[in-house]
Amino acid sequence: MKKVDLPRKYGRLVHEGLYILLFLSLIVIWIVDLYHIKENNSLKSTEVQEEIVEQPATEIIETHILTDDELSLLYSCNEEPICDTCLVISREDAQMLMKIAVVEDNTSVESQAYVMETVLNRVKSPDFPNSVEGVIRQKGQFSTVSNGSYDKAVPDANSHLALAMVEGRQIQSDALFFESSSLKNTWQSNNLVYLSTVGGTRYYR
Repeated sequence: MKKVDLPRKYGRLVHEGLYILLFLSLIVIWIVDLYHIKENNSLKSTEVQEEIVEQPATEIIETHILTDDELSLLYSCNEEPICDTCLVISREDAQMLMKIAVVEDNTSVESQAYVMETVLNRVKSPDFPNSVEGVIRQKGQFSTVSNGSYDKAVPDANSHLALAMVEGRQIQSDALFFESSSLKNTWQSNNLVYLSTVGGTRYYR
């Protein structure tokens, strides 16, 4: 009968059992790690969704286009100057300046501003009446007054913006006369000092 070495046999079985146990432990640890990774990703996804839900909806800001009346309140008829060097123009004078400007040259904001500035230059000059109304209604000066266009005129948005430029002294002009740039060989062009052309109007001193 063959003799069996029991201690060696049992020792080998113990070693094999330990290896199997270690292998199973590694598998369990791997499964647990996978579970934790999946759980963490799920939590992060939930947090992102919550953040997205909690964020307030973007406000849609509607652009408000100012009406002529609102522009008038902003840019004309100031009781006090809007800056230390700004002009103060009364409500009545503001309306008259805007009306004469819109009928004389409504090409642009700048063109209307130059018409207003010319009227104010005349008010300051000893050669013309000393009021806005006096200058505008001086006989034989403005065809738009004599033909009735001035009295029917309605200032537009550019008129209010032009008045703001004049009040803020953004227009620098010594002009006392103007005429349509389409005219040729006129008394003004032959006798006055040409200054500039703005819009559809030539200006002289």
